[in-house]
Amino acid sequence: MSEVTFQVKLSPELLLEAQGLAELTGQTVSDVFSKALGEAISTHMRPLLLVLQMGKVGSTSILKAIENSNLFEVYHIHHLDPELIDRLWTGNENSGREHPPNLIRSRHILTWLRQRRRRVRIVSAVRDPISRNISAFYQNIDTFLTVEDKVIKETPEEAAETFVRRYPHKLMLDWFERNIQAPFGLDIWNTPFDHEKRRLIAGDRFSRVLVLRAEDDNAFREQALKDFLLVEDIQLGQA
Repeated sequence: MSEVTFQVKLSPELLLEAQGLAELTGQTVSDVFSKALGEAISTHMRPLLLVLQMGKVGSTSILKAIENSNLFEVYHIHHLDPELIDRLWTGNENSGREHPPNLIRSRHILTWLRQRRRRVRIVSAVRDPISRNISAFYQNIDTFLTVEDKVIKETPEEAAETFVRRYPHKLMLDWFERNIQAPFGLDIWNTPFDHEKRRLIAGDRFSRVLVLRAEDDNAFREQALKDFLLVEDIQLGQA
């Protein structure tokens, strides 16, 4: 591991105190500061956790519950598929749209993961595919239908036909392969789902993932989060 050098301006009082501690303990001043810095980093660097799941599966409520525990460095993203991220990024730039925060985070985290492999925990979720796709369709309604003054101009029949014909229904079928298996090497589909506890956990020494079902009662999902994250209090609300 390469040596890291910090240039920090120290007060005379702090330097004098470090010199005194070094004399008492038989250490060098450098050793004293190195130990102090290591302890400070360990204290303040929280474990990395990704709330990584497809949109419209209740991810925001999970995110808020984990953030409230104040025990993890939490990042909420929907994509780690480099092809999709590049396509969305290029599309926004070509159309003059601002990049949404979620996409910016996805791009930064993908770059970060390519440069180093740090232990990471992942919480993901699934939802009934038809209701999930309908929810996502209306979340991005401007992409598919004509909306003026928040009113959809197409008839319900035309909207239904557009949903069936134009929405990318297969997007969620390979979502886990592209966003979890490819970057982390975690095979969700060959890991049995625990139907009694209503959860799926897969992992290796670097990465672990918890998969929940959006339709299950909060009591099951809260207990799964407590067991997976080793925390005593997690409360899921509406978000």
